[in-house]
Amino acid sequence: MHTIRENWKLMFALLLGLSLTTAVGCGSAEKADADKADKAAEAPAADASQEVEEEWVVDPKIGMTKEEIVTMYRGEPDSKQTASDGGEVWSYHMNAGQQWIPWNFGYRPEIDTITFGPDGKVTSFVLGR
Repeated sequence: MHTIRENWKLMFALLLGLSLTTAVGCGSAEKADADKADKAAEAPAADASQEVEEEWVVDPKIGMTKEEIVTMYRGEPDSKQTASDGGEVWSYHMNAGQQWIPWNFGYRPEIDTITFGPDGKVTSFVLGR
């Protein structure tokens, strides 16, 4: 039968062994990631056609047409409403995908709202990003 002192020694040895095993496992994963990064740095540069498109930072401007806005935002708006003056109000939900991340309690919607006049040109806009 083990005494309390011997039990503590066994528990300490077990915890020490587990922590060393975990540290070695983490170190090898970091080394593998570093090796992948080194190989990626050595690889030749990708063609311009294969480059990942960066997020745009262009803001809408007063007087832009609907076609220019659709091109700039890369698609149709998430919602369209008819304004009282005969124009339209378009809304783009900029970070819609983030609302589906589990346990993302800090999510705040970023909605860009663009108002068009009856002539189809931007009269005002509000950026939610």
